[in-house]
Amino acid sequence: MIRGFASFTGTVALVAALGTGFVSSASAEPSFPADEFVAGNLVYVLMHELGHAQISERALPVLGGRDEDAADVYAITTMLAMGTTMSDWVLEQSAIGWFLLAKREERTRATLTFYDEHGLDKQRAYQIVCLMVGSDPKKFKQLADESKLPDSRRESCGPDYRNASYSWQELLKPHRRSPDRPKTRIDVVYGEAKGKLKVHADSARAMRLLETLADWAADEYVWKAPLTIEMRACGETGANWSPFTRKIVLCYELAEELAEVYRKYGKGMPIATRKSAPLSMAAFVPISSSALAK
Repeated sequence: MIRGFASFTGTVALVAALGTGFVSSASAEPSFPADEFVAGNLVYVLMHELGHAQISERALPVLGGRDEDAADVYAITTMLAMGTTMSDWVLEQSAIGWFLLAKREERTRATLTFYDEHGLDKQRAYQIVCLMVGSDPKKFKQLADESKLPDSRRESCGPDYRNASYSWQELLKPHRRSPDRPKTRIDVVYGEAKGKLKVHADSARAMRLLETLADWAADEYVWKAPLTIEMRACGETGANWSPFTRKIVLCYELAEELAEVYRKYGKGMPIATRKSAPLSMAAFVPISSSALAK
């Protein structure tokens, strides 16, 4: 298990327990399930961007050729290494997110960009499901059943997960921070948000979304220089890591897009109607303290 995740996964519990209001101002319907959905996906996206930071910061090899695939795998295997109910919940919400985005493409008859640097939305959803199933087939059998992952693919998910998890662990082992080493400063910034984006800014601040990721990343790894994690209005949906500014940027517009996708396409999704994870502190604390979104 990876150390220090109680606070990181525990922060997401604020959403599951109370709802943060990510979508309540935009809909007359109860926002609780959509609040969970948006928050879980934002956590995954931040971990994905941190994967990009790991790759560029340490000049890690990407044998498959696509940084986007590698960053996805980093996010998935890191969240699975947390070993908590809430980290599993974040991955489940993220898989739902990619399935819903694929559903939107089908409904709107959007042209699929097979040449894009990212995998197709449905492929990214199944990547999450497959690695989860590969890590524990019994634990995630319901998820595999509801997402209709074929038995033939489930059999190969185990080796895929073991290879992916081992590879990331070995590559990052030299960069883990020992208790006697000072922590790198990681700043957090919440930019100004107006109109319908303001609810997302307020919600992220309330749940200390950026602070908890920054605290964990500083505690867990040695970095070459200070970093910044910023959430702001970008004029478009998205998130990115820049090695030149040493900054992860998460756009408020992405939270708005996720809320809208859930409202329009979330009903009727089998894994979207599953009951939330049990909300006890035991769910957030890793069993062992020795050892994760474009």
